[in-house]
Amino acid sequence: MFYGQFVCRDPVTAVVILLKPVIKMEAGELDVSNPYGPAIAHWQRQSVPLLSPATDHEIDVTFSQFQMLVSDDVRLLYRTTGGFAEHESDNMWSLWSLDRISSENRNRESDIVWFADWLISSHMYGIRYTDSASSAVYLDHNSSDHPPELIACNVIEFLQQYANNPDNVSAWIIE
Repeated sequence: MFYGQFVCRDPVTAVVILLKPVIKMEAGELDVSNPYGPAIAHWQRQSVPLLSPATDHEIDVTFSQFQMLVSDDVRLLYRTTGGFAEHESDNMWSLWSLDRISSENRNRESDIVWFADWLISSHMYGIRYTDSASSAVYLDHNSSDHPPELIACNVIEFLQQYANNPDNVSAWIIE
């Protein structure tokens, strides 16, 4: 197993952060053709119903509602899976469909677009466009005392951390 750490610069505050260590899956478990392979495999093992992949047009329409450009990592995620079926979760964590992204973000004033939650929105995960290749991932505890916190430099890194060690991204396992 490979242990590593990610260093990331918050695109808004320019603060450099050292993210928690991550564990890479064994080579046999990785889908080298798609960086979301480990997360998809995890959800399939957990029998999470996944929606069909979205088209580029559906992705563009969804994110354009919020004046957000679509980075390659976000586009690839939703071209790989359309999210979780409505009201489905992986141990209380849910990847939203494009329809849910539209409805959940409709009345929000933010440059972060929320795309997932844990424990019925006790906290939410959002993306902020960084550049054409990636969007940074933020965690929001829905508290006015704490602003959203950068937890991954891009969506691929976030979902690799999620698939390998959900605790690293505050998606705690409930037994």
